[in-house]
Amino acid sequence: MSIRSKLTVCLTGLALIIAALAGVSFFSMRSSKAALDTMLTDRVVPMRDLKVVADDYAVAIVDASHKARNGNIGFADAATRVRNGSASLRQHWTQYRATRIEGDEATLAATAEQRMKVADAAVARLQSILDRGDRDALDAFVKGPLYATIDPVSDAIGQLVALQIKIAEDTGKEASAQAAFDRNVMIALMILAAAITAASILTVTRQVVGPIRRLAVTIRDLARSSGTAEVPHLGQQDEIGDIARAVDTFRQSVIDAEREKARAAGEATETLAGSLAALAAGDLTCRITGDFPPAYAKLRGDFNNAVDELGATIRAVSTSVTQIKTGAGEVSQASDHLSQRTEQQAASLEESSAAMTEIAD
Repeated sequence: MSIRSKLTVCLTGLALIIAALAGVSFFSMRSSKAALDTMLTDRVVPMRDLKVVADDYAVAIVDASHKARNGNIGFADAATRVRNGSASLRQHWTQYRATRIEGDEATLAATAEQRMKVADAAVARLQSILDRGDRDALDAFVKGPLYATIDPVSDAIGQLVALQIKIAEDTGKEASAQAAFDRNVMIALMILAAAITAASILTVTRQVVGPIRRLAVTIRDLARSSGTAEVPHLGQQDEIGDIARAVDTFRQSVIDAEREKARAAGEATETLAGSLAALAAGDLTCRITGDFPPAYAKLRGDFNNAVDELGATIRAVSTSVTQIKTGAGEVSQASDHLSQRTEQQAASLEESSAAMTEIAD
């Protein structure tokens, strides 16, 4: 497997992990937002509406009735409060019913709605009493039907509020569990990403940096040892192996070139030694005429020129010696003639001396 493929796998793994982390993060945020939206839209807002309904029954209707009965407020004021409270609780109940209601909540809501119908009839009767200003009827209503019709509604509303709280708690627990799961998944993905990063660094260190350093050392050794160093990673089937094999091919080429140079030098030395031996033996006709390594062609020319010049010099010396020998012969012959003439003259002088001696006697 090539280094490029290994790095591609590592980088692809990292990219997938990053994408997975982003996806999990997005899903977690989306789940958290959905849980919050659910709690706000289907639990908190409905709980507010239910509280307003319960408060309108308790304050706007029951409390206003008691205050009117006790004389704390006038009947007209109480009638207005009851009327506004009835309108408000109907509005908020309608808003509550517009939310998502299912299961036990739907059953409780239906029960509360049936009880509210009964309570609404009683509230309408209370409204009529207050509008008429009938204190005796109000006193009888407060003592009798008021709590009997409104308490069941308050109880149903209380159960709905408790259910809202329970569902909100369950939703919060589910969101917390989902958040914990997403957190664990992200931790696992981060650990996996760290492992892939470590594997990538290890791959680069062992498969790229280390082999390149060893190849650099080998190349320096090749330069110092004239190609005798061994090249590592020749069997590695990747880009480093390709580089190692290329270096080994270069090394072999250097070795072959050095061997060729050594062979040529040996051949030139052997031929030159033979020619010098012949020249030393006095063979002035010896010449290097056979095949000679191209790198030593100048040496062959210089040797042949030197032999030619040496031959010419020896021939000139030989001619001079011959001439000297001829001159010496002529001088010797002249000396012989001169000696003979000297002997003849000596003899003549002796004869002349003898003659003069005789004459003198």
